[in-house]
Amino acid sequence: LRMASAASDALDAGSDNAKYYEAKLVTAQYFAERFFPDTGSLRRKIEGGSDAIMGLDPEMFAVA
Repeated sequence: LRMASAASDALDAGSDNAKYYEAKLVTAQYFAERFFPDTGSLRRKIEGGSDAIMGLDPEMFAVA
């Protein structure tokens, strides 16, 4: 988001390197479309806690 904001500001200011900043905006759009939708499910995983895995005794992780 910071990258997109800086690129947008540079374009608004009339930067000589417009293609570079346009590419930055396309890249930001890609990440917004591909990765941001995952954030909700990742947050729920984090907030779900660790009770299930922490219920295992340390000996259960040993190689037989």
